[in-house]
Amino acid sequence: MNYDHRAVRILITGKSGTGKTTEIIRRIRSESPRYLFVFDPELEFCRKMRHEPTRTMEQLTLRVRSRLPVFFDPVKLYPGRISEGFGFFVRWCYEVSRSVDGRKLVVVDEIQRFTDTMRSGIPHGLELIMDTGRREEIDTLFASQRPNQVNDRIRSQLTQIVTFAHTDALQLDWLEKDGFNREQVAGLKVPGGRLERLL
Repeated sequence: MNYDHRAVRILITGKSGTGKTTEIIRRIRSESPRYLFVFDPELEFCRKMRHEPTRTMEQLTLRVRSRLPVFFDPVKLYPGRISEGFGFFVRWCYEVSRSVDGRKLVVVDEIQRFTDTMRSGIPHGLELIMDTGRREEIDTLFASQRPNQVNDRIRSQLTQIVTFAHTDALQLDWLEKDGFNREQVAGLKVPGGRLERLL
């Protein structure tokens, strides 16, 4: 265990159009990790942050060697199998993190798409990141419109939740259980209004 590294496990949530993507980009820029790994099947972050997508094993290797950000598009290696591509990506992130020094940040938007709520419902690579990533200085930044659908293993290890506006009762119930005031969450300004809570 790397006791000098305090694990950071952030979940950003909110309904569509409230500012989640803008917040992810702001945090990526402010966190300044030595290595950045973004799962980007929609190429949203590539476009907004003006980075070329990483699509092949050769490109993955080159970008890590050059300490350049990785914005991974799984479509070339895993056509029609995005969930399988996600499993590959998180395992690759973990293995690479074991061979390089410094802080790493793994970013996944709409994390509930690639996991299910059961404890065993996450790929092995993500399990390794969540359970032993602190040793390798791996931090995580996840986003989800549906926090109630995020896997329990992820939710139990969160260190911070950032919420933008929600109006759905299930999402508000979940946030209320984590200490948020449901009326405040429902009444947040759209876009941009947010509440944060350290866990």
